[in-house]
Amino acid sequence: VDGTQIGGLVSPASGSFAAFSIPFSVASSGAHTLMFAGTDPNDKTTFIDAVGVTAGSGASTTTMLASSANPSTVGANVTFTATVTGNAPTGSAAFTADGTTLSGCGAVALSGTGNSRTAQCSTSGLAVGTHSIVATYGGDGANSGSISAALAQVVNSTAPASLVNASFEIPFLSGGYQYNPSAAGIGWTLSSQSGIEGNGSAWGAAKAPNGVQAAFIQGVGTISQTLSLNAGSYTLSFQAAHRGCCVSPYLQPIKVSVDGTQIGSLVSPASTSFSTFSVIFSVASSGSHTITFAGTDPADKTTFIDAVGVTAGSGASTTTMLASSANPSTVGANVTFTATVTGNAPTGSAAFTADGTTLSGCGAVALSGTGNSRTAQCSTSGLAVGTHSIVATYGGDGANSGSISAALAQVVNSTAPASLVNASFEIPFLGGGYQYRPTASGVAWTFANNSGIAANGSAFHPATAPDGVQCAFLQMTGAISQAITLAAGSYTLSFKAVARPQGQGPNPVAVTMDGVQIGATVTPASSQTWAAYSIPFSVAADGTHTLAFVGQSPTTQDLTTFVDAVTIQ
Repeated sequence: VDGTQIGGLVSPASGSFAAFSIPFSVASSGAHTLMFAGTDPNDKTTFIDAVGVTAGSGASTTTMLASSANPSTVGANVTFTATVTGNAPTGSAAFTADGTTLSGCGAVALSGTGNSRTAQCSTSGLAVGTHSIVATYGGDGANSGSISAALAQVVNSTAPASLVNASFEIPFLSGGYQYNPSAAGIGWTLSSQSGIEGNGSAWGAAKAPNGVQAAFIQGVGTISQTLSLNAGSYTLSFQAAHRGCCVSPYLQPIKVSVDGTQIGSLVSPASTSFSTFSVIFSVASSGSHTITFAGTDPADKTTFIDAVGVTAGSGASTTTMLASSANPSTVGANVTFTATVTGNAPTGSAAFTADGTTLSGCGAVALSGTGNSRTAQCSTSGLAVGTHSIVATYGGDGANSGSISAALAQVVNSTAPASLVNASFEIPFLGGGYQYRPTASGVAWTFANNSGIAANGSAFHPATAPDGVQCAFLQMTGAISQAITLAAGSYTLSFKAVARPQGQGPNPVAVTMDGVQIGATVTPASSQTWAAYSIPFSVAADGTHTLAFVGQSPTTQDLTTFVDAVTIQ
């Protein structure tokens, strides 16, 4: 349009007509030139028909792309899935590899229902190497088109080697246990503080999830195995549980590493029952690589490991976001943390940690919900006074890579803030009048200079109070204040304000905490509609703190602002 390309190149993959849609914008009204241009000088031809321009670009869409196997092996079939999210999108998606349309995948119709629908392209024709795969959704009458991020598909010449004795069934121990076993076919190297135990052994472990034996890692013990891997991305999956003794808390965090470099966060199984964990990793070169599980706490704590597997591919990328139901919170009060995982219809679980330690009962919380964004929740009332770093870790699944949220700083105060007294200035009841500097019992506020309380319909003519039938007024340098008990932490002050309908205009008001202004000076623009204000602030110490509203106009000007419905959260 006007010489600037819109959308990606249009490459019809068939001798039959297919529909394409491209959203675009113009910045000015007037004449604009639409052009279709060939790009290949060879004797190739594209036919164009049924061209239309409609106002609006439809709902915005996103297109996400996932591979069924990455890396894959040359000659093996790979299925690429494009997930288009929009307003019940229809139409088709095109798949390209290194800029060339994949055979039979130039216009794959979307399938499914709802606002997320999919199209799939399968191929076994990719050569050895790394290929840039892109899915392009063409849009429809209600949705704009969108293009996926490029997916780097690695195609290897051979498949990776499998782990040996992945479920620790060698040597067979008949329900006993053995430190540092070294039998033929064992596959693993186990240190002096690690070994293999059988169901019913003195270790008291839960039944092995695969077979009848599992590995144990006690203290800073290690287990490792070297295997052949092609360069590319992989998912390491395993199941883990902790022992029901012997030093509380019983968690033995496990560090997982590849070639000596840690992958993922520490694994801290929260239960004596086995849970599934997945860790994404990559290797830069083909050859021998060593996977190691290592205990990190020298105390007499034990983690059991079983059903270890390495699969090619890391799945679709995901994001994990974390939110708190109350921040700051009060010690002993329940707080719920919600992790929202967005990916390709993600399944599996999320783990929640506070300051690096798994929160009780939250080591493997199953995702719930439908679609491409799903949630897991962790509730706790056990956080001590202070600021805690809360992190949610999604472990991934067969179609999605794992992801870790940004750390959330959860503030836990020692006591709940005291409530403001007479927050809407209903004491003393004035029966429709007004009063400068009232001092009645229960008024709570201290009024100074030209300040007081006015009722609906009084000579001050305030707009109808938004809460109750009275409000405070601040005339010229009038000030109102109240002392309140607050714990150290962060808060939000909320209130409503309106200007006086007569006089010379609104009175600018500064809000202070302990004599220091918080937020910008408030100058309500209307004398008819109350405006809502919110000002965040913090106090550094527990104790009594003084909130004040202070008029800022000189005494020679009759300027007035009304304040009502004051709250602190």
